[in-house]
Amino acid sequence: MEQIRYVTLRTSWVSYVHERMSEEPEGATLRRRRDLVLALSSMGIIKRAAMSQLNAPLASAYAVKGEKTISRDLGRLVSLGLVVRVRRHHVRTNSQLLEAFLPRKADPPEIAD
Repeated sequence: MEQIRYVTLRTSWVSYVHERMSEEPEGATLRRRRDLVLALSSMGIIKRAAMSQLNAPLASAYAVKGEKTISRDLGRLVSLGLVVRVRRHHVRTNSQLLEAFLPRKADPPEIAD
């Protein structure tokens, strides 16, 4: 059951990210930001300094950009409600908001005396 819940949440999150970003202008910036939020999805809380190295495509996308680009990308993702800041220089995705729409986990059956 946990696997089904995880797959449902992951699929819903990817769809939600695409929906929230559908109004953004097409181009390299959109792809980089979308790739960033989707890569963050499986990481939990992460330091801002490590974000540009989450995977090879992100590493190459940010290699030619300055530190300000990560700040702008994060700021936009926060304003879209896709990422939240949790501590100084740490962020996580806001995928928990979708858990409210998943069925509750079943309570364990009670054992009769």
